[in-house]
Amino acid sequence: MDLAPSALMGPLLMLLGYVGLGFIAAQRLKIDPRPIATLLVYLIAPLTIFRALMNGGPTLEYLVLTLAMFLLVSAMALAVRWATQHRFGPQEGALLAFSSGTGNTGYFGLPVALILLPPEGVTLYLFCMLGINLYEFTVGFYLSARGHFSVRQS
Repeated sequence: MDLAPSALMGPLLMLLGYVGLGFIAAQRLKIDPRPIATLLVYLIAPLTIFRALMNGGPTLEYLVLTLAMFLLVSAMALAVRWATQHRFGPQEGALLAFSSGTGNTGYFGLPVALILLPPEGVTLYLFCMLGINLYEFTVGFYLSARGHFSVRQS
């Protein structure tokens, strides 16, 4: 794989061009972004992820990556929660704990992975991203709720 700046500039400029077109359309044409965002979330993103998964030839062994990432980020978030529970308030500690295990892996990380990695690498990235998403929707949500609620309510 060629990581020369000239090889990366084409796809990167195309992504920036799309961002620029979207900004101009929103400013000049007064286009409502909600239908576009809905289309992106419910159709374009899932199809892009599914296509990238199929291009890389996923196997059952890749699920180990999902489990490993889930356990890694969950342990990291729990460690941050433990370390911050006496230094910060409950809401700030919960926010720090949640954010320590998450990142902008989808709408920023996926386009970067599609540019930089071969199809097999993108598939590995997506299986890792799935583990992070599982954390966000389970342990991360629980840790976030613990900033406001009791264990039972969380």
